[in-house]
Amino acid sequence: MAGYAIYIPNHHGGNLDCLREVGLEQLLAEGDSSPEANDVLAGGPDGGNGVLIAWRKGDPATDPPMTPESLDWTPAVPDPERELEAGRFYIGIDPARPVTPTDIARPKPMAGSFLELADGQAWRIPHARFLPHTCGLDASGHFARQVDPRFEAFWQASEQHAAQVFEALDLADVVRQVKPNEAPSEMDVTIVLEDSWRYCIDALAFNYRINADIATHLGIIDDTAISNIVFVTIDLPSVTEVRNQKKTELPVTIPVG
Repeated sequence: MAGYAIYIPNHHGGNLDCLREVGLEQLLAEGDSSPEANDVLAGGPDGGNGVLIAWRKGDPATDPPMTPESLDWTPAVPDPERELEAGRFYIGIDPARPVTPTDIARPKPMAGSFLELADGQAWRIPHARFLPHTCGLDASGHFARQVDPRFEAFWQASEQHAAQVFEALDLADVVRQVKPNEAPSEMDVTIVLEDSWRYCIDALAFNYRINADIATHLGIIDDTAISNIVFVTIDLPSVTEVRNQKKTELPVTIPVG
């Protein structure tokens, strides 16, 4: 097992701004350790020069090497939304030592539950309710527990997913009351697949040095993983319990495709 390395053409030195320039800012996080950087003067994955960046722990058995010839390299695909070109960076992995969650874990993980993803490995998925919150008075002078502004976007997204689950469960109740003999075996929660996929990436990035490019390269998110990650982040068992649905045995699924 080992981590991955990043090669950025035509950049040199250890300035981490180069990661942001090529769209890899999500790999960086407050309180995380800094990666090592090594200039590649010739013979980079693109045939030229650049900088090789990797997070290392001082263990040769698990650390990715800092020489380009030791890894298999894959160029980045373009990012049309941010107008970033293909090949702006390369992802390097040792095929003999696949990347594991432990290799790319951040030192201070968010609380959550472990979930097996599409690669067959267990990844820690945070519960949104465990995100950092502050307690104090709101604008009306009443006590309020409010999510840290740094996590506001993810919190709002989790609330939207939870609301969709509530809606499905409410519909299930109506069906049971009106036509108890015709109630389906399960109810669907309709979501926008791409939005939920990006939401899952954000969830993983709390605890791992990962973004859309890395997750795609590792092949860790499939249809089932999207549903399961969403359910873990909203803490579905607690959500349904709070809603007094203990007597309800109707499962909720998220169809995709």
